[in-house]
Amino acid sequence: MKKKSNGCPLFIMIIISVIAAMAIGLALGVWGDYTLKVEWDRPVFSSVVLGEKKDSEIKQAVKTPIDDSDALDVMADGVSEDTANDALDVNDNVNGSEENKDSEGDGDSADPQVIITNVDADDDSNDSAEGENSDKSALNDDPMAGLNRMDDIEDVTGKPYVEITKVGAVEFVPWNDNPARSPYYKNPGVRPLSSKYEYKDVDADYFATSLFIGDSRIEGLHDYSGWDKAYFAYKTGLSVFNMMSETLNTNDGKCTLSEVLENYTFDNIYIMIGINELGSGTVSDFADKYKENLETIRSLQQDARIIILGIMYVTKEYSDSSDVYNNDNINAKNAAIASFANGSDIFYLDMNPAVVDENMALREDISFDGVHLIAKYYYLWTDFMCSHGY
Repeated sequence: MKKKSNGCPLFIMIIISVIAAMAIGLALGVWGDYTLKVEWDRPVFSSVVLGEKKDSEIKQAVKTPIDDSDALDVMADGVSEDTANDALDVNDNVNGSEENKDSEGDGDSADPQVIITNVDADDDSNDSAEGENSDKSALNDDPMAGLNRMDDIEDVTGKPYVEITKVGAVEFVPWNDNPARSPYYKNPGVRPLSSKYEYKDVDADYFATSLFIGDSRIEGLHDYSGWDKAYFAYKTGLSVFNMMSETLNTNDGKCTLSEVLENYTFDNIYIMIGINELGSGTVSDFADKYKENLETIRSLQQDARIIILGIMYVTKEYSDSSDVYNNDNINAKNAAIASFANGSDIFYLDMNPAVVDENMALREDISFDGVHLIAKYYYLWTDFMCSHGY
């Protein structure tokens, strides 16, 4: 990367007191400390459970948070009637304008192309599953709705189905047909593959001109990748809704993302964000804000290649235990953001093949909490990245 100016000032911040949220503590019926420590060979994870079953309507206790963030304020598997109604109202508003969207904001970039492979358009099982869950799916209208059929491919890009693949195209392959378990998403029935590209092998020096943006997972990449020359901007609990306004941890200390983008020139900008938003808004909300952020980043880095990193899945046990924080929800969001890749200066790169098992879930043996990698297994991620240079 090249520094544009004097860069972002280094702030020395001394936190005098950080005892807050008494109201939240009372509401959750809990008061305690949350600590997370990771050792190289053996992770140590201790936390206070943020809730207990107090109502027979709640199927299971509140889960330990993924990140210490307000973005994870919806932790229970059960979704209240008010929450569902709110989601319905949001979806109705978003869905009304979604049909008229195309690739606006892409500038002179080529229109994105999407290909679905091996999807049975006459699959009766999908029809029956959709029918049995029609009440729930009514809450889940989003840009990816109906992608279990080839003739519905226009729901992603507004373009007709493309039979011939081309360099940069995003290809979709079948995903399971599980019905959505919460109003925050709808299972599209397909998952996106990395943009078609003649990737090259690179080494750590390749990332010296790269920026990595994200939450605690990118923080782990910063801590354990060994890529000392790369630039990182991250914060535990970061979400697509606050990534442009929050003060982040960077190579220059505490800075906003805008300050970083204004002061440096990058060749590649990698973004992985989305795990904290699984219970905050719908897929449409997430996709709309993601696109807005892409446009902001592009305006500040006109020559950079932007790589949308697919959100890493959670383990099967973790996914099965939650109606909200599960891999179907993650996949729905990945499917939506993959459609922003144009094959020219914006690409979609899915690192999940490097870390998942036969269930298309994060391997249990390489994660200490079902969400994050154990430190010594970050090489799986870095090796994948080094085999996918541009």
